[in-house]
Amino acid sequence: MLTPGTAKRFAESAGGKSAELSETEYNCKPNEATMKPDLHLGRYLHHALRQCAPSSAVARRLLAATAVLAVTWLPIAAARAATNVLANPGFETGTFAGWTGYGNHAVESTNNTYYNGGLAGGSNVLTHSGIYVGKTWGQFTGLANYNGFYQDAVAASGSVWSAAGWALTHHQDLISGGNTCWIEVTFRDATDTVLALYRSANIDASSTPDTWMYLPVTNQLDPSAFVITNTVTSFTAPAATAKARYQIVFAQPAGYDGGSVYFDDLDLEKIAASDPDISAGPANLTRVVGQTATFTVVATGGTTLSYQWQKNGTNLVNGANVSGATSATLTVSNLALADTGGYSVEVSDAAGSLTSTPATLTVVTVAEASNVLGNPGFETGVDYPWVRFNGGGLHTTNDFYFGSGTPVSVHGGLWVSQTYGSAEWNGLYQDVAAGPGAIFTADAWFLTAAEDPISGTNTAWLEVQFLDAGGNMLVLYKSAVIDTNTPTSVWMNLAATNLIAIWSDYSVAGNAKYLVAPAGTAKVRYQVTFHALGGGGSVWYDDMHLMRKIPVALTAALSGGQAQFSFATQIGVNYQVVYKTNLTDSAWLPLTAVTGDGTVKTMADPAAGTQRFYRVLTL
Repeated sequence: MLTPGTAKRFAESAGGKSAELSETEYNCKPNEATMKPDLHLGRYLHHALRQCAPSSAVARRLLAATAVLAVTWLPIAAARAATNVLANPGFETGTFAGWTGYGNHAVESTNNTYYNGGLAGGSNVLTHSGIYVGKTWGQFTGLANYNGFYQDAVAASGSVWSAAGWALTHHQDLISGGNTCWIEVTFRDATDTVLALYRSANIDASSTPDTWMYLPVTNQLDPSAFVITNTVTSFTAPAATAKARYQIVFAQPAGYDGGSVYFDDLDLEKIAASDPDISAGPANLTRVVGQTATFTVVATGGTTLSYQWQKNGTNLVNGANVSGATSATLTVSNLALADTGGYSVEVSDAAGSLTSTPATLTVVTVAEASNVLGNPGFETGVDYPWVRFNGGGLHTTNDFYFGSGTPVSVHGGLWVSQTYGSAEWNGLYQDVAAGPGAIFTADAWFLTAAEDPISGTNTAWLEVQFLDAGGNMLVLYKSAVIDTNTPTSVWMNLAATNLIAIWSDYSVAGNAKYLVAPAGTAKVRYQVTFHALGGGGSVWYDDMHLMRKIPVALTAALSGGQAQFSFATQIGVNYQVVYKTNLTDSAWLPLTAVTGDGTVKTMADPAAGTQRFYRVLTL
């Protein structure tokens, strides 16, 4: 991976709006975090819509007493050890899976080095445990900005929580000037209004460098005045709470103060649960048109529970392809593309109600079934599970190309992604687990607009990296390059087929349609890269494809004067069966075409002569 550099200039995004979050622009798109800073008081207000995550079991204690003896009654699992509810708390997936990022943020490993003022000789990154760590730093726009990442957990009134984490700032990229960084927890209602605010101590220019510092969240603040009102070791969710947000915040005031902060082993613990409580919410699913999706919730309560499933916030009813709308398990059968959406469940008992995290159901066509990328067309309206570094963002056709009144074009759907140069290296990527021998094809649709064409020596491309468990690049493939010679305002399909000589001069060393993972592969990284060396412009991209190909295992037998052969097919993949009478023949001859549907296909061919050789091509 090309490690994101420090940006000294932040280009403007489409529509002429400032790419950073300003004092006057803080409306957010669904599920995105934005902030409204007050430079004099250091205040900010975070807004995010419908962000929540599963929480754990109920804690409720009832005390019954008689004239003879007192009994402590625990009808539901109250005496339960506190549990860290954060997903991916140490970033050991090598990505921000489970987190939502804003501003500048990255995941690095012990193979990365500190910024070191942009000079060579940076020390290898330290972790508190494992090999990966999260990082955040300022945007260097000259204006005040906020950066970091957060994660939401379902919470209800009366639940009790604690939070902490480990942080480090290194002397080769030491936080400086007025920059500050902290961990905070906020309790929010269903409309995302902040009800209560708690923070850790700050990391700032006075912090000890090169040392992992433990940051418990102990300061209670007035969420309207942003002053400390109390010191606590745990905190109770107030009335009307719908979620708890655990957040890393890096605040850069106006100016260009530098530095970065690394975080690891983050912790948000539920000490005592609410009544009712959700211990396991529904999980995200991807299904093919015609298949069935099943969602399940595990909940507890002091009295009888009732359930109401919802799609995108609207109650579901049994009928058509929906069953179990008022039970713990929801089934949606004979799926259509229109069934894509967010599925949540409201769990209620005599004490109240609690709504689960929405689980995303993605319904794809047969042709898209082998695409291993999440959110490949950005139709969720947020980056996740993509990781973005430096200049760029998501847009719709309601936005305009930079400096123009021309609406943004999309290749498919409603959303599209843009990347431009705010540092030398810019783009976004997504990692997918893979082992040696895994086979992929990779392509995407790209456009550079006539209103904001790529210019100067700037270039952009699609690349696929095969990485080992330590994040070391083993093999690199790239597409053709987008540059000043690229036609403008035309959607072009670019495939990553050029093998790059990473062992020498990074020239093109070969070409391959099928990308095979080498020995030692732990994951494959699909990445859009914008290399800004001098010039302007931007690239737009949509409908990303990283298609996993399953090798064909062909079995054959002779029966009743016919050659019978079988092979397992993959949904959405087309095959061509070919043959030769002699291996020395100049060409394979077509026999039949097969459309994969996930089943084993068996075919017969009349025996001719004494021999025939068969082969199955994946198209």
